[in-house]
Amino acid sequence: MEKKVHNDDPWFEVTEDLWRDPYVKPKKLRLVADEHVPQQFVDELKKARIDVVTVSQLGLKRKDDEELFTESVRIGRVLLTMDQEFWNLRKFPLNRGGGVIVVEAGSSSTEGLRAFGLLFGCFARGFPGDWTQGLRARAMRDRFILRLKGSEVSYEMKLKGGCLYAREVT
Repeated sequence: MEKKVHNDDPWFEVTEDLWRDPYVKPKKLRLVADEHVPQQFVDELKKARIDVVTVSQLGLKRKDDEELFTESVRIGRVLLTMDQEFWNLRKFPLNRGGGVIVVEAGSSSTEGLRAFGLLFGCFARGFPGDWTQGLRARAMRDRFILRLKGSEVSYEMKLKGGCLYAREVT
């Protein structure tokens, strides 16, 4: 990732050519929403034509976190959750593969949708290759953080003035 850093500012602008290889066709995000994701949230994702199924639809209701993670990896879907335990790299290390998106929803489904929308619109709607393998994303109302397996690096991203900016975080 080539960074454009000015005046010791750790934030750099992220452009589409920085993340995407023009010769690789983007893959669509495929999600499995766990029990922590409200049905209203799932319904809104479906209205937006995002490929999402629920753990109930898959017969996985009331399974523990480990089983949900393992099954989402097996069926090739990114686990969508509001359960902060999935952000714990000791429990779910990047080298185990699979993708997880943890949404911080605050007190409303609307806030959760805004957080997910920022991540999806800026990054996840069409990324080439198997980028979800070993990805951990934490979506918040005004920014998101990515942990990527390939580089074992974390990036925090935010929108400012209509542009997406990132910085490396530890």
